[in-house]
Amino acid sequence: YKSNPKNAVYKEMAGTSMATPAVAGVAAQVLQLKGTLLPSALRKALMDSGTDSLSLKGKIASGRIVNSGKVLAAVAAVKVPVRRKP
Repeated sequence: YKSNPKNAVYKEMAGTSMATPAVAGVAAQVLQLKGTLLPSALRKALMDSGTDSLSLKGKIASGRIVNSGKVLAAVAAVKVPVRRKP
């Protein structure tokens, strides 16, 4: 990412704080596809469809890297729980 546009300085960052925007973006794509998806179903789809990572196993809940293609395909292909309209 560019931390200072004037000086074009780039900085590598890592950790769960850097994963958050990526996962939030994928979640937004999923909700665009299935806007009535229950939050619990969204979480399950994100957790279950990641790509296994040996370096993350035991460090994070899923042990996986978010995989937008897999989660979107999974959600598109199956009927999922939806919110009831009030």
